[in-house]
Amino acid sequence: MDMVDLGAVAALLSVPTALVAAWWTQRSAESATPAALLAGRIQADTAISAVQTQSLLQRDQQRHIALDSACMEFLSVSDTLVGVVKRGYDLDRRGEFPCRILRIGRTTRVVTASLLRVLESGGPGYNGVRAGRCTPS
Repeated sequence: MDMVDLGAVAALLSVPTALVAAWWTQRSAESATPAALLAGRIQADTAISAVQTQSLLQRDQQRHIALDSACMEFLSVSDTLVGVVKRGYDLDRRGEFPCRILRIGRTTRVVTASLLRVLESGGPGYNGVRAGRCTPS
């Protein structure tokens, strides 16, 4: 049996092995590139979606804050208006309401022109004589 030079066999096999390794590396890189691009795209889309969701939540929170503020302001104004109406009825009962008042049945009406004169001048809107009751005929 002849002795084979193992160095020569290794040299002969090293070139095809290197070619196969290069081909395998290129193939792996080619299939990895689309996968890496897809993973990057998914990550970018997720980040954009998170920012959009956060922006929507912030806008929604700002709307709720504005709505709460408006509701509190409305309730405050409503309380003030109720107090003014009650005080108006009290002043009318005592005969101290500064505007001309018309009573029609159980309804009490303030004469608009008299109210405007009081608001403009600060003085009473009539001469202080109380009007009688108006009854519908």
